[in-house]
Amino acid sequence: MIARATICPTSPPGPAAKRPEAAPGLTLLEVILGLAIFVGSIAILSQLVHLGIRATRYAQLQTRAVMLAESKMNEIVAGLVSTDSVGVQQFEQDPAWQWQLTTDQGTLNGLLWVTVTVTPAPGGELAEYAGEIKYTLGRCIFDASVIEEALAESQAESGEQQ
Repeated sequence: MIARATICPTSPPGPAAKRPEAAPGLTLLEVILGLAIFVGSIAILSQLVHLGIRATRYAQLQTRAVMLAESKMNEIVAGLVSTDSVGVQQFEQDPAWQWQLTTDQGTLNGLLWVTVTVTPAPGGELAEYAGEIKYTLGRCIFDASVIEEALAESQAESGEQQ
């Protein structure tokens, strides 16, 4: 009988044997780097959301100031409020806001340049926006006293002619 030599599969590998390949996955450095990028992007997005909310609030307050100024100007044009200049006063319907009326002579006789300025009241709930929000509305309107004088003169002239 001839003996055959067999290689034992359990023998330790020799110097030429290869190491097994590393298992697929992420290293700790890659995880930390990815986490840092994620946290940084969340911080930037939160700042953008904050800026958007602030801009929205500013636009809402500016719109409210415009509406209040137009409302007060319509009261003046309708004759419900005198055209005499008035210091700072709070709105009755919204005490968080204040208004001021200034009146100047217009370029023509019988016209007045009326300006209504609306701002948040300094002691109100919108005091933090006092320096940021301000709306001024100006309009030329007829001077009621000049119209009344002209009407009285025309009535006096028509009475003298009869």
